[in-house]
Amino acid sequence: MEAVVWEFNSGKKLSEEHVPMSLKLRCCKGAMSGLIDIFFVTHEVFHSILIISFIKENNAGNAAAALMAGLAPKTKVLRDGHWSEQELEASILVPGDIITIKFDEIVPVYARLLEGGLLKVDQSALTGESLPMNTNPYNEVFSGSTCKQDEIKAVVIATGVHTFFGKAAHRVDSTNQVGHFQQVDYPRR
Repeated sequence: MEAVVWEFNSGKKLSEEHVPMSLKLRCCKGAMSGLIDIFFVTHEVFHSILIISFIKENNAGNAAAALMAGLAPKTKVLRDGHWSEQELEASILVPGDIITIKFDEIVPVYARLLEGGLLKVDQSALTGESLPMNTNPYNEVFSGSTCKQDEIKAVVIATGVHTFFGKAAHRVDSTNQVGHFQQVDYPRR
């Protein structure tokens, strides 16, 4: 069996028997300290990635909440003969309230138009129609529609689960049937 030879940068070679134990320990210590450094650097990199991911996820959640709050339909309401000073959320409207439907606003509730001119309403979210439809006074408009021309007052007919969107959402939520895609995505065990 050949003796292990240690070669140094200076060009000297020593056999295993001639290498002092302290030199062997120093070499091992140097190799181990390099591994320990790599471990700590890797740990710090993963820790940094974890923190950055958490911050980004949190910001995305905050952005989604802000977007949802901004999309919640609001409108001015006539109650007890007085118009509200601030726009109220659709969730606190009740049948019988008088509201205004303005250009480029989402109709917050199921309502019947009152006296006024012709109103163009985009109901593509409900019906799939690509063009806005003309609605005359005393016609009904659905919640989720968007006013595309003019401004008119309307009386609230229905809110929440009593609207077209609300009924559809309630039916989807209350079903117990498992669809084909749900079976494919989430097989029962």
